[in-house]
Amino acid sequence: MSDSAQGIRSPSGIVYLCGVATSLAVMYAVRFLDGVDFNLMGFYAWGIVPIGALAVGFVSGTGYAIGSRYLNLKLSRQFVAGMITTGFVDYIALQHFAYTSFLEDARISSEQLGFLRYLQETAENISFSRAGSSGAGVALGGFGYVFKLLEVAGFSVGAAGPAAILRGMPYCARCRQYLQAHATFAVESNALAKETLKLKSAPRVLALQAAIDEVVGRAMTVVEGVRQLGLADTLQELAVLGPPAKKSAAAARVSVVVKKCPRCDGHHLTMNLATFSKDKKPAQSVLATMDKPSLATDEALAGQAAVAGADMETSSEQRAAPPTSP
Repeated sequence: MSDSAQGIRSPSGIVYLCGVATSLAVMYAVRFLDGVDFNLMGFYAWGIVPIGALAVGFVSGTGYAIGSRYLNLKLSRQFVAGMITTGFVDYIALQHFAYTSFLEDARISSEQLGFLRYLQETAENISFSRAGSSGAGVALGGFGYVFKLLEVAGFSVGAAGPAAILRGMPYCARCRQYLQAHATFAVESNALAKETLKLKSAPRVLALQAAIDEVVGRAMTVVEGVRQLGLADTLQELAVLGPPAKKSAAAARVSVVVKKCPRCDGHHLTMNLATFSKDKKPAQSVLATMDKPSLATDEALAGQAAVAGADMETSSEQRAAPPTSP
């Protein structure tokens, strides 16, 4: 399907202004934190996952997603992929901002310490210490370049995160509008969580699976029946599932979330499963999604096409008819 058929448009200047604004805000925030000896970019999970850089990059990229959401722009895959490059550029700008700030604080000139030399020294002087430890870590030397590359990659991928999330949101291509929450229905298992989780491991797994099979089967039967229905009929059929409980006590629950286009009856269904894992921890997953364009819009377009075809046929007949004598 072409980009135009999906309602995809090129981002406007407002989108880029929003992106630049959040990027600048991140630069100053990181600079402020560095000034109080808090290196947010230096946080790593399990000693290798650059969660600090991912988080900072994600915040940096939010402006592009916010601007696109505000203007109801459906982002293309190319734009999302391009955000990785944008994140890399933002990272270099962030490092250069830190570099110029360092020169100012140290009162030295760029001739005394070039930008590339600054990057080299910061990479080679990377050191690690455990969270909560007050001791200084040992500089990694040449091995620090590995973690610097991980930091660059984490920031760049993080910057693309908001755009990727926005691209995955339900969207009405005809009206060029993001869908909004409209209604939620739910079906719960007869088995209660409190009783099921008291069981020993093997019986507990079997009981949870039985509860999951029960709610998924009941919900899927109803949802499959609305595939060809319009919004009003869909809501009527889904009503048999009932409204979601404020606090569920069931061992398994399937909720059906309906999102609707603000301008037409186009809507989207998402089936979510909430249950417990083998080790008794809450677990959630998306079972299925269903995109349903407006039936009224389809019928209107078909009617317009039929009328246009009839007009063309009449016009052709008139041109082909021989002139009548007076």
